[in-house]
Amino acid sequence: MEDEFVSPEDKTKNDLRVSPFIAGMDEYMERYGSLSKTAARWRQISFVLVLLCALCVISVVIMSSSVKTVPFIVQVDQHGYEIAVKPVQASAIDDRLIISRIGRFINNFRTVLQDDTAQLVYIDFVYKSVPVSGAAYRKLIEFYKDNNPLTIATINKTTVLVELKSILPLGTSGKTWRAEWDEKRMSDGNLNSSKSFTGIFDTQLMPPTGIREIMENPMGLFITDFNITEVLK
Repeated sequence: MEDEFVSPEDKTKNDLRVSPFIAGMDEYMERYGSLSKTAARWRQISFVLVLLCALCVISVVIMSSSVKTVPFIVQVDQHGYEIAVKPVQASAIDDRLIISRIGRFINNFRTVLQDDTAQLVYIDFVYKSVPVSGAAYRKLIEFYKDNNPLTIATINKTTVLVELKSILPLGTSGKTWRAEWDEKRMSDGNLNSSKSFTGIFDTQLMPPTGIREIMENPMGLFITDFNITEVLK
């Protein structure tokens, strides 16, 4: 007698009828297996998102550290409107201009004139050559408190003339300079005394931002500190 042909589907049904345990296992694997696959897929997606987030944070940090602030020269008109003139570019100032500024500072600072109006112009230039509230500013206040040029000229009838001898840079930075000069004290056209002085002057570039500052100090070169010593002969 020939064996009866049984299809795979019929065989599976027969097996399920024979073994309910196997049927339950297949149902369990089919249901929870798909859930585990879905969970694994979401874990992979989460890992990729975390990786992308980390890359974004690193990129932002790198970009923020590489950003450079470019200062602009801004002119403010009488109505308060600000106009950007041009970006400030780091450039070396001719040493002759620095020497000229320091020389004028020394001359206007140490000279005593009989003309009060001219003396006040000298004093005004001196104060405009130093940053407000800095070390040089405080030293100017202390000096003028004890050596008022208007008092010296009026009461003592004394004139002080300054003769610059040299202004040379100290070091290679170009910010510190050493100057030498003579001061001659005169009364009624007669020479009373002649003294020699040396001074160390620290400078700094501060680009002007307003039209008034540009007119007063177009280079933006300020004397931030100074020390003056009499040379004993």
